[in-house]
Amino acid sequence: MFEKQAVRELSDRIVGAQTDIRVLESVKWTDEVRAQFFADGFGRQPMVDRSY
Repeated sequence: MFEKQAVRELSDRIVGAQTDIRVLESVKWTDEVRAQFFADGFGRQPMVDRSY
């Protein structure tokens, strides 16, 4: 029974981790936007709008 519970907990953690990855992929910036974000020292959000 312990093994089944351990597998279930691990499975739940994996599913939770995948959610973060999907979110990051959906907001992926172009190289130019990313470069500007890094150049600004991470101090402000990139200038992207809804059409981006």
